[in-house]
Amino acid sequence: VEMGIPEEKIEMLLLPEQQKPRPMDPLSENQNALVGIPLIAGAYQDHDAHIAAHAPIAEENPALQAHINEHLALKMRLQVEQIIGQPLPPPGQPLPPEIENQLAVMVAQAMQQLAPSYKSQPPGPDPLLQVEQMKVQQRDADSKLDAQVQITKAEIEARTDAEDRASRERIAVMKLESEALRNNGGFQ
Repeated sequence: VEMGIPEEKIEMLLLPEQQKPRPMDPLSENQNALVGIPLIAGAYQDHDAHIAAHAPIAEENPALQAHINEHLALKMRLQVEQIIGQPLPPPGQPLPPEIENQLAVMVAQAMQQLAPSYKSQPPGPDPLLQVEQMKVQQRDADSKLDAQVQITKAEIEARTDAEDRASRERIAVMKLESEALRNNGGFQ
């Protein structure tokens, strides 16, 4: 019994292993965030790409904002490992105090290098404005494509009409020649 709660009730609240969140592609994560399915970032993921994919819809979704922060934390860990030149122990792993202190000094030095990139940046372009601009560009591209399709269609119809006309003319000439032969006694 933990904190007065029977263990079987605690187990009922925990997600079964197959329902625990797993890292996914950014679109699936966005979709899951919209419907309230828990998210988790994977250490192996392209964190910058995931953050860019989540940012346009994260403003109104606290779970997605937290997920972006998880990507930032994993990215920070990878950057610190690169700077200190060795992998860090798994999070939460107990370390002897002298190792932990040595690690603290190395991480502090690495974070001094990284700090500027994690400070609050001035707001960039409004993501909604960017989406609207992309829609306008897409509509322009669609309009150009529609115009090209119409031109190509007209060219094909003109070519087909010309071929039909030429074919009808050949048939008419052949009929005239046939009638002329028949009238001149060429056919008996």
